[in-house]
Amino acid sequence: MQGQISDRNWRLFADADWLYAFNGDRFIRETNMYAVFEQLDVDEASHAFYLGKELMKATIARGLGKSYRQEGPLDWGILSFPEPRREDLR
Repeated sequence: MQGQISDRNWRLFADADWLYAFNGDRFIRETNMYAVFEQLDVDEASHAFYLGKELMKATIARGLGKSYRQEGPLDWGILSFPEPRREDLR
């Protein structure tokens, strides 16, 4: 999948074993969200907040033995709930 990407935007995924972050330049595979975040080299506060939120969701999924794809809901049946969205503030 990474071979098809040429831009610098990060993609975040998780499975039951690993957290993954990759873009056209780098591939990161770690078990600790802080280790992933340290390697992202993000300077802009709003982008760091967004990636931190997505990494936390990926970490929750990994901890529960589930998969996660960036911007996807934590959707696992009866325990699911709608994720708050910025658009809901308007």
